[in-house]
Amino acid sequence: MNVPDWKNELQPQLRELLVGKMRETLEWYCPFSDPASLDVLKKMVIRFEEKIFTSATSKSDYSRKISLKILALDLPRANGSVPFDDVDDCSSSTSSLESANSPTGSA
Repeated sequence: MNVPDWKNELQPQLRELLVGKMRETLEWYCPFSDPASLDVLKKMVIRFEEKIFTSATSKSDYSRKISLKILALDLPRANGSVPFDDVDDCSSSTSSLESANSPTGSA
């Protein structure tokens, strides 16, 4: 019996929707106005989703892992907490993202 691979059955639109949800949530915590920072954030979220997709062993495993991550991102927002004390903390995080995602991987 030939069993189809669950990864081939997962709609690309669903993955894009989940990436958008994670990016939207992260932008809420730290609203970037710089297009370069937004691009870095988008690439980071895409890579993160790809790691979950690659490591998942089934569609239900993927759904569980991605749901837990989205829930972990949304819970502090739902409780009214913000992970950054001020805009300077947010800016330093952007710099960290950019250096971590540079071709050399360091600042």
